[in-house]
Amino acid sequence: MIRRDLGLVPLLSLVVFIFTINTRYYTGYTRPLIDLSENICRLKLYLEKIDWYYTDYIEVSPGKYVFTAPIGTPLLLSIPICLLRDTLPPLFTGGLIMSLLITASIIILYRIIRELDPGDKRYILTSITLSIFGSLPWIYSSHIFPQAPLTLYITASLYTSLMIIKSRFGVIHIRYVILNALFSGLMFLTDPSTTTLILSYTIYLLITIVSSSRKNFIYGITYLLTRSILWILVFSVFLLFQLYYDYVTTGDPFQPPELVYSNIRGLGTGLNLDPQKIVYAIYIQLIDFRKSLLVLYPLTIFLLIYLVLYRDVFQRDIWVLIMVYVIVPLITYSAWHDYHGGLSYGPRFLTPLTALLSIPLTYVLRTSPYTLHIIILMLTSYSIVENSIVLTTNVYPCAIQDLSPLENQFIKCSIKNLLDGERSSFIHMLLTDYLGLAEPLSTILSLVMILSIIYFLIMYLYRGEK
Repeated sequence: MIRRDLGLVPLLSLVVFIFTINTRYYTGYTRPLIDLSENICRLKLYLEKIDWYYTDYIEVSPGKYVFTAPIGTPLLLSIPICLLRDTLPPLFTGGLIMSLLITASIIILYRIIRELDPGDKRYILTSITLSIFGSLPWIYSSHIFPQAPLTLYITASLYTSLMIIKSRFGVIHIRYVILNALFSGLMFLTDPSTTTLILSYTIYLLITIVSSSRKNFIYGITYLLTRSILWILVFSVFLLFQLYYDYVTTGDPFQPPELVYSNIRGLGTGLNLDPQKIVYAIYIQLIDFRKSLLVLYPLTIFLLIYLVLYRDVFQRDIWVLIMVYVIVPLITYSAWHDYHGGLSYGPRFLTPLTALLSIPLTYVLRTSPYTLHIIILMLTSYSIVENSIVLTTNVYPCAIQDLSPLENQFIKCSIKNLLDGERSSFIHMLLTDYLGLAEPLSTILSLVMILSIIYFLIMYLYRGEK
């Protein structure tokens, strides 16, 4: 039964993700990203043309333009977009890759929680399902943004870091060292600002391993050096590619295109390390009425508080590691000039963080009374229905700059898009273009199909826990 559930959760999740892929709306960010992906197949790291609505680019010479976002996502999409160019629209292909990445994150989250809490597997699967569909990962499984790959890379690096910590008193398997470096490198290419996170957890791993080697210090240091050199060698492959890309595009290996673009816009490095500004940015992402976690995904705030206050449910070293993965990205992105995520739904930079909150949710479900389960399900249901409307209509509803302090992104923009007839999901396109269903039947049926699969999965898993 459990083995079947392990396959059922990722499979049905992937079906829902594919149903809600954005098939209509390009932005000034996604269009040049797709163009660059296609050019990479032709071994070109720059754009040969631009359109009036393109953003995030600089002209380095006549007819040669550089995309000024990190290279990781275009590089990831280049092969599938080129292979399927004559079969699928690139927008759908990109969304399909994002869906697969979030599905892979579900599998890795299960492995993480199983290592931490080898109790009832149904609680684990239920918590992951609620966290994925009731927060940001579902949103970013549908369209091209770095948040889906980052969610996979961060969860995978956490898993390998966890396995390194758990094996520090014995043999640290080389495969975990290699995989940790691999996912750290992919994370770095996808978003260089994750350097702070990579440095934080690698330093913590080194400290933990050294502290556990006091009884045999010489052996421990030698052992640590060999693993560290191996990690550096693997990570260097990605670092060297980044330096090469910077040199080809800007002429300076230490001057990435996004930094050049940031200077042109008068933003310097794009970072503001003023503590007051960082605290304000954290407030905007977590509490503010416009597009914060509290307003859009209230359960996530409860789980953050639980993670901080109930640290005794975790082994100390592991709790510190998890908090590194939560706090460091939150502070880093809060120092970024675009901390609110621009034209995106919710605080998109916190997408990997919300996926990791399935870890404390497992403990809450396992130890809390039935009444609290009902409250959790109600809070999550609000977010799931909200997400289904956003994904059916337009995943780019409006920017925070378009909202007054007392306006809400979902209510003002997504509900308006629903009433105005904006539709973008793949399932809606199938129902209208291929089956010929008219409005409002096509929209109602789209939402019913999506929500039916999700709630079947939740109820099936939850009933199995009782």
